[in-house]
Amino acid sequence: MPAKDVDGKVDAGSRSSVEEALKNAKEALAGDDVEEIKRQREALLAASHVLSEALYQQAQQQQAGAAGSGDPNDVVEDAEIIDEENDDKR
Repeated sequence: MPAKDVDGKVDAGSRSSVEEALKNAKEALAGDDVEEIKRQREALLAASHVLSEALYQQAQQQQAGAAGSGDPNDVVEDAEIIDEENDDKR
């Protein structure tokens, strides 16, 4: 997910921790230390999970707010539609 997609959706701390983990992972990939690459990969995954959880929670809150904003007098009822023109042909 591009950084601009999360602007204003998560706190600056979560965003900066992902950006820092991504920078560290890229630096590790430039080197030859396989263990460092694995460590930085795990750090990036952990940071991205925190970011994903924050985005998911925000989406849930928005959906809950949207669901509760409807008119309580709006009622959907089951109904049967009868076509009177075709009723005579049966």
